[in-house]
Amino acid sequence: MTAAALLEEVRLLGVDVYIAGDRLGLRPAYRLSPEMVETLRERKPELLVALRSEEEIDADRIGPWRAPGAVTRHCRSCGAGLQPSDVAAEPCFTCRWPGASRRVH
Repeated sequence: MTAAALLEEVRLLGVDVYIAGDRLGLRPAYRLSPEMVETLRERKPELLVALRSEEEIDADRIGPWRAPGAVTRHCRSCGAGLQPSDVAAEPCFTCRWPGASRRVH
């Protein structure tokens, strides 16, 4: 069984597998049998490599979400990006918040 297949099997049991420093994190671990925990211990180095490669792929694929065809608008006061709910004619939420100091370039 490959490391990816083993990770998939553990995830199908409802267990989140993650990297915690140089350790393998399992949450909630009580859902795993003692045999499965032992298998994970034995294959920890290759599982860490597989999880790191998943993280790299996700980091490359996931960026800031924007609606298709959306144009990035900026606040007239501070230049920060506006949210879709901000009206184009108004400053951003932070600039119009009462008592907030204005950010000036």
